[in-house]
Formats: sequence, C-alpha cells, structure tokens
Amino acid sequence: MADISLALIDFFKKIASRETQILTILKQEENFQMNAEQWRFTLIDLHSFLQRYNSEYQGIDYNKFRKILYSSPINDEIKQFGAEITIDINKKNINNSVYMLIWR
Repeated sequence: MADISLALIDFFKKIASRETQILTILKQEENFQMNAEQWRFTLIDLHSFLQRYNSEYQGIDYNKFRKILYSSPINDEIKQFGAEITIDINKKNINNSVYMLIWR
C-alpha cells in the first residue's frame, strides 16, 4: 500500500510541476478538463484513468484507492510547485464531487 501512496504522490508531483508528457496525456482524456490554471477530475474518473495508465493500480479497487488517496500527503507535496487540490463542485458525496488541481 505504501508503494501505491508513493506512486500517487509522484503522479501528482508530475502534474503539479507541469511535466509535459503527463499533461499531454491528461488533456486527451475526455473525462478530465484542463486549462492553464487548473485540472478538474472526479475520483472515479481518476481511478479509472490510473488503472489504464499504470499497471500498479490495476489490483486496487476503488474504495481502497480512495483510502490511499485521502491518507497521502499529496497537497503538502505539491505545494512546492505552487499547486493545490481543492473541491471544485461539492455534490455532498465524495464519489460525485468534482476536484481540481490549481496552479497558483
């Protein structure tokens, strides 16, 4: 489980640092919205994407993924890149809410 947590942190660091390769991939995903200031996603779409993107996530079911995500210090790690993850649209349900990574 620690490896997945580290992989998630690394994934978000790549996005926060605006790594061209990962941003290009994310822009091509129809379930994500991205512009120069933010990247918008749902947790369900993120989980689905990561299962296709990296085989490490294929054995992780959604509920386990969500627990790992929420226990990871992702926001602390991406602050060094001027980025932060916030709730964009709160639908009173973690699974339906829309999150966004904002570059400040």
